Amino acid sequence: MKVVTSAQMRALDREAIERYGIPGIVLMENAALGVVRCMEERYGSATDQSVLIFCGKGNNGGDGMAVARHLANRGAQVMVALLGDPDAPTGDAATNLKICRKMQIPIRVVDTVGKLRGLSALLKKCDLVVDAILGIGTVPPVRGLVEQAVRKINGSGKPVIAVDLPTGLSADSSELSSQVVQADLTVTFGLPKISLVQYPSMGVAGTVRVVDISLPSVLVEGTDIPLALIGEEALAAVPPRRGDDHKGRAGRVLVVAGSSDMPGAAVMTALASLRIGAGLVYAAVPEGVRAVFHRRLMEGIVIPLAQKARSHLTPEALPAILGAARGKNVTAVGPGIGLDPDTGEVVRSLLLQSRIPVVLDADGLNQIAQDPGILKKATVPVIVTPHPGEMAKLTGVSEETLNTRRVDVAREFSRGFGVIVVLKGARSVIAEPGGRAWINTTGNPGMATAGTGDVLTGMISGLIAQGTAPIDAARVGVFLHGRCGDLAAQKRGNRGLVAGDLIREIPRAWAAPGKVAP
Repeated sequence: MKVVTSAQMRALDREAIERYGIPGIVLMENAALGVVRCMEERYGSATDQSVLIFCGKGNNGGDGMAVARHLANRGAQVMVALLGDPDAPTGDAATNLKICRKMQIPIRVVDTVGKLRGLSALLKKCDLVVDAILGIGTVPPVRGLVEQAVRKINGSGKPVIAVDLPTGLSADSSELSSQVVQADLTVTFGLPKISLVQYPSMGVAGTVRVVDISLPSVLVEGTDIPLALIGEEALAAVPPRRGDDHKGRAGRVLVVAGSSDMPGAAVMTALASLRIGAGLVYAAVPEGVRAVFHRRLMEGIVIPLAQKARSHLTPEALPAILGAARGKNVTAVGPGIGLDPDTGEVVRSLLLQSRIPVVLDADGLNQIAQDPGILKKATVPVIVTPHPGEMAKLTGVSEETLNTRRVDVAREFSRGFGVIVVLKGARSVIAEPGGRAWINTTGNPGMATAGTGDVLTGMISGLIAQGTAPIDAARVGVFLHGRCGDLAAQKRGNRGLVAGDLIREIPRAWAAPGKVAP
């Protein structure tokens, strides 16, 4: 499913009206019917429910007044609070206002803070509150009467339904302004907006439902929108297994990972590659890690490497690593390798000399953080998989800023350095150098634990080894990784999950039913 900005959504609406001849009032009517349907699914029949609907003067307010009509027809007790000048609505919004008046739906004009305070009694008595003040017309921060209305809605203690977008929330940014409606249910139209599929902004939207307003599918599919959600359909990018496949044909992964302090990272990366379907996994690890690796993973093949006393990789190991890479399909570099400068020299040399795709993670990223320009010199596809802290080091952007601009930062880094970016975290972002980006919808807070990133590196590497294109391996790997977390949480809850729980769910994740929702 595509994800749009406010400008892209307006352009789709305009094209539907002007090129396809769908009247705007029809789009508004379909939007309102979608809101009412979602309300009844969530809160039960509208009959005898008391609903207070806050409407602005624009099309979002028109949507709200159309909602009022349909709720009244279903037996609800409806009151419209119209913010501002009652003569301000024009076009389709004015049409719905006239219909509401002719239907004798109570409309209270609220053009002063005093009149807003006068709604207190109604707010106490009502069952539901609908926010149809600004929608995608919001330009944060809201001020004046709108700001006071937002405060009033949030202080009501009643379930709040946002029409298209909570007032105070920009459609185009995940940043939160000081005043924004805290919705329990957001019903958005046509396609999801960026702020509804990224944290922290989506945290104020509650449950998000996307409803069809009859935009022609040929219009939506034919419009170049470079951001989308990752859905079940991504799995089709993985080549199917043949009936006569053998381990050699199922792909070979080289894992360059581990140190005396973090030997388990190499084990988890290797095991995840095997569980995702790679036929053979070779672990190039420091000599001192070999025994631990063998004890933890019988199915992996160990290539012991030269090390220093503290059991980390040294430049002397580079010829052995490059030799081991021959005949392999992909190299996973970084999990648990540590921050010793000698190891950094190994990482940089591998990037420059590798002849197969590289998945670069964890300390592999930290080792190049001072000079990420080396990524431009790689002659093979490179996938970087930073968490926000690692991305902050790579870009110089603070974590706080980064977390409100995740899509933009991932795109900019991907374009600037010519690599595929997997920016991890809640709603991970995948970006490719051409400017396209995807947002993942699977996963849960229980995955915020040590080692889950190593598992993802192994899964992406294992998919590349099986012949999946690197960008598709990134998308599928992230999607399945999150699903593994969801399956594990179903069994154990999302507190106390460990990375090994995800690995155990990988075979089941392939077949698990999944419904994509923003």
